Amino acid sequence: MTKRKIKYFLITLSLIFFLCLFLCFQYLRLINPKLITISQDYMKKNLYNEITKISGFIMNDMDSSKIINMYQNKDGEILYASYNLKECYKLLNSISSGINKELLLNEITIKEPFFIYSNYAILSNLGPKISIKIRYINMFLSNIYTKITNYGMNNALVEVYVTINIKGRIITPVSNKEETIKYDMLVSSLVINGRVPSFYGGTITTSSNYFDIPILI
Repeated sequence: MTKRKIKYFLITLSLIFFLCLFLCFQYLRLINPKLITISQDYMKKNLYNEITKISGFIMNDMDSSKIINMYQNKDGEILYASYNLKECYKLLNSISSGINKELLLNEITIKEPFFIYSNYAILSNLGPKISIKIRYINMFLSNIYTKITNYGMNNALVEVYVTINIKGRIITPVSNKEETIKYDMLVSSLVINGRVPSFYGGTITTSSNYFDIPILI
């Protein structure tokens, strides 16, 4: 093989290499939204699993009557509810200490097939694996809210929720994006004597947005 042929061969090989690299990059940009969606679903599942581990202990140890104060009229109708700040912060601190910080400190890597974008089940599982990294940045608890609904004839169901937000950075081969996952955790549920007036539509929702307990990572 002459030097000229070797030169043409190397140029052709280089062009093929860069063309394949370009097409691969364009394909990764095409499937990137799907990779982000998969990562978001994983983050939600991860958060749900952690909360499931501690929710039972929190609900067993918590007394809703200490968290909220109910106000009723002389006819037994529930007018509104207010919060006991000291008990609220105690609850939030209990939840934050119960969440597994070791999980939040670790960088998570998930792998998906290269042809995951395909609508065909066989093809979608083929190809080399694409690595997606999830790195948790911050997590905080906020917005305790109470939902009161009529339960039977003269009873009301009181449910107390805490909103949990987790922020993570999703790193794919072509993007670096921050995502925030929100989850409402039920921390208490009990039935009390009383009823919600009809003009409330059968439900009273009381929210407190001034709580903000960060879990430092």
